[in-house]
Amino acid sequence: MDHELHTLVITLGPYGVLLITSLPEGSSFPTTQHPVPKDRIRALHYSAPNPAKIVSVSGAGDCFAGGMIGSILKGLHHEDCIRAGQRAALLSLHSHLAVPTTICPQTVFGFEESEPLDPTAVLL
Repeated sequence: MDHELHTLVITLGPYGVLLITSLPEGSSFPTTQHPVPKDRIRALHYSAPNPAKIVSVSGAGDCFAGGMIGSILKGLHHEDCIRAGQRAALLSLHSHLAVPTTICPQTVFGFEESEPLDPTAVLL
């Protein structure tokens, strides 16, 4: 977690997501070539949402990555990036298509009705 690497996102399937980062608390992911401010390394675990019914797991990881990347490019806070990734993955789990037609900006980035994620800090 030194030099160029400031964040690592590890998807854990039904066990959620592990975010390891040295970015300062409250910052968004940098998207430019400017120097990245560093803080202490911390790890946060986000529980996986509980899908009502899983139709297929094919594509869920790719959809998570797409939701995360789209959020990063929008300049969102890391918690909102995780939330968007999880929403996209959940839509994939509910469909027989790897990338369902229900994935759109409104369904992935619409956070108004969302519960707080409440991450668990992991000791390093």
